[in-house]
Amino acid sequence: MSQIIRTILEGMTEKECIVSALKRMGYAVVDGSVSGYGKQTAEANFHIKEMRSVGFMYNESGYELVADFYNMPVTRTDFVYDLQGNYQLSELEKAIPSNWKIDTVKTTKNMIEVELAERI
Repeated sequence: MSQIIRTILEGMTEKECIVSALKRMGYAVVDGSVSGYGKQTAEANFHIKEMRSVGFMYNESGYELVADFYNMPVTRTDFVYDLQGNYQLSELEKAIPSNWKIDTVKTTKNMIEVELAERI
């Protein structure tokens, strides 16, 4: 069944990190509301260009996923899981000193392993 559902993205408070995570996942981001299946719409600050039914809205505690995953190639659960891991990588990139970089990333269902390398 199609409907737009809001999902709290606990700990995701920075738009920059969400946008970076989505780019890492292969998506482009544009400003604007969400259009679900049929004529459903919902307010959002920005959405995924390739999937206009998936957007993000800021509230006082952080961002919410505002989305209709009906007939989508990915489930809500898998999308949120991938987004969380990539968001954490984006936070890590911001936190490491400028003379270091993320060298390799290995992802499994249970963890993300990151190797850092010193910039030369």
